[in-house]
Amino acid sequence: MIRIEFKDYKQICKVCYNALEKVRLNPLWESIYVEFAVGFKDSHFLHFKSKDRLILKERIKDLTGYDPSIDTPDKIKEQDYLEASDKHSEKMGTKKPRQDFVEVRQFLDGNKILPKGYEGKDYRDLNVNQFDAVIVVENFSVFVELNLTQLPESNKPVNNVLMLYRGDSVTTPDATKRFLGTSERPVYAFVDFDPAGWLIAKKLRADYLIAPDLEITSPQQLKRLLPNKEDQHYLQAATTHYIPTQLMKYDLDGIAITQEYLVTSQLPLTKIKLEPNEK
Repeated sequence: MIRIEFKDYKQICKVCYNALEKVRLNPLWESIYVEFAVGFKDSHFLHFKSKDRLILKERIKDLTGYDPSIDTPDKIKEQDYLEASDKHSEKMGTKKPRQDFVEVRQFLDGNKILPKGYEGKDYRDLNVNQFDAVIVVENFSVFVELNLTQLPESNKPVNNVLMLYRGDSVTTPDATKRFLGTSERPVYAFVDFDPAGWLIAKKLRADYLIAPDLEITSPQQLKRLLPNKEDQHYLQAATTHYIPTQLMKYDLDGIAITQEYLVTSQLPLTKIKLEPNEK
């Protein structure tokens, strides 16, 4: 487990407090990239979106007891920080390995709106087949805030839905895959609308992809709606050109849209069936 020294905390505060979009790579940021799976790394920099800074803030708060978006180094005595960090490290060190740990939200009895938040469970204690459907969400910040009213309606009434976080260094993606392997229910993947997101859906062996309804909002309209060039950068940096069969008829070159924007822009969404050979 990564240890955050006071000098490291100062660097992290600069990112979270000032909402920096990138930092030059060094051993600290290399470790954070590997440990927390946040940001996009090129040869010289680690790039952050708002969702990455949110995850970083929460993970550092878990490790140190301090919120790097609020508790700036000028407000903290180094000795106080070291003592608090040691206590949190001891607490984290007593926890059992979390290779079977998943983070979930349960929408039961037709409830479509839940307070923000989630619960962590050993996936072996959950019966996935008690639910009518499973929705896997790629990004943590979307996962903790999303409600079913923001997603497309199913063809049939769905009363019980399990929302599942795809996973990071705390909640392992392997646990998510093992859990989904026990499912006899339809699995929906809600991911960033770009090749990297589509590949995640494929690797999860999802039955459906939740995506913009391109019959209502054309690719040309989507390009005009792109919030900033940062999203396009993620598409250009993608290591795969995988495109689901049902999307191949559209010109999607240069389009990459984050989950956050899909939700906040209130774009009409639909479900796209993934063919068996794509799973």
